[in-house]
Amino acid sequence: MAVVGAAGGVGASTLACLLARRRAAAGDRVVLVDLDPGGGGLDVLLGVEQLPGARWSDLRHTGSGVGAGSLLAALPHWRGVAVVSGDGQRATGDAVPGPDPGAVLAVLDAVTGAGGLVVVDASARAVGALPAWGVAARRTDVSVLVTAQDVLGVAAALGARPLLGGDTGALVLRTRRAPVVAPLEAARAVGLRHVATLPADRSVGPSTDRGLGPVPGRALSRAVSRVDA
Repeated sequence: MAVVGAAGGVGASTLACLLARRRAAAGDRVVLVDLDPGGGGLDVLLGVEQLPGARWSDLRHTGSGVGAGSLLAALPHWRGVAVVSGDGQRATGDAVPGPDPGAVLAVLDAVTGAGGLVVVDASARAVGALPAWGVAARRTDVSVLVTAQDVLGVAAALGARPLLGGDTGALVLRTRRAPVVAPLEAARAVGLRHVATLPADRSVGPSTDRGLGPVPGRALSRAVSRVDA
């Protein structure tokens, strides 16, 4: 499953993490893969940046045939979710081009071969310029496009729509205080079925700041369950 933010700040990374956590809590094997080199790193969002384990910089020379068991054991984990995250920006202070496509292919082959769910977190700004995205998109069964519930959000979603991979796609809207676009109108414009609207959740920010990762309230949990239905 790929979760793609049409623009920054719409909650795509948070949704990807909560989808992964929901499945892990149900007993599934879940791997969360960070393919947004422009972001701060999923391990920071989840509060596991201090945990030992392999990041993309450690996996850049990974070749085909890597064992799923050894790879999963090498990764940091958050609440039962194995996390493949980036760390290049934090180490150097400079923008990084993202993981090598060959390494992405090897890692995705290994984790998908292990069974369970693989959730790829990405953003439109990254996938348009990230060579590794083509590798990930070809292995995606379901794509979820997240955008704001307003005119600019729909415009951003239209621009990101051609970047999606997978046989099926879904639209998730991030609510605004005064939304001016109805979910059905947004779905028709973008050409994807609307599955959920993410509400504002005051608990997510504080829990993330405390290093716990996103902890959703009831309304956001219900929205995540509709995405995962």
